Amino acid sequence: MNSQIFGVLLEDVPLKEGLPLPVYDSLKYFKENPTLLETEGLFRIPGNMSVVNNLKKEYNEGKEVKLEGENIHTIASLFKLYFRELPDSLVTEENTDLFLVFIELDKIDKNQTIKKLQNVLKELPQVHLNVLKSLIGFLVQITEKSDLNKMDSRNLSLIFGPNIFNHQEALEFVLIILQQLVLNISLIIIIKSSTL
Repeated sequence: MNSQIFGVLLEDVPLKEGLPLPVYDSLKYFKENPTLLETEGLFRIPGNMSVVNNLKKEYNEGKEVKLEGENIHTIASLFKLYFRELPDSLVTEENTDLFLVFIELDKIDKNQTIKKLQNVLKELPQVHLNVLKSLIGFLVQITEKSDLNKMDSRNLSLIFGPNIFNHQEALEFVLIILQQLVLNISLIIIIKSSTL
């Protein structure tokens, strides 16, 4: 049985509560240690890549990975690496195009924006939606501590945008999409209440 987790399609990885193990474990670690969200440079300062690669190897070998005691920047680097190595981004290029329409509507009519977002979310495969909901909710928590961690929605969008949305020609719009999702708590509520 192949236990590969990194670099594998989301549909093909073992899940825990609807999330890939490295994502679940990292989010659980941050939830259990909420003061770590105040760490300056969270997700910007790199962790120990030797340790990150060892943790990745353990996940890929199907071992039970313990993050307790690891450096916060190392855990953050592992988290980013998981998304970076997805063979197909969290939001496919086709779905990114739909999000671009959502951004244009947002400038015109908030009610239409909400309806369009619900429709876009229904197009995502369930595991992609689960991961997106969890990730956006987590990024919102980080921005709530931006006075301490110096990681506002724009900084987080620069870090995560290219790994979430597959649309290299429209990177500027990708950053806007993610920043809008992080900034608009009401949209997060809609994402969390979307059912497929």
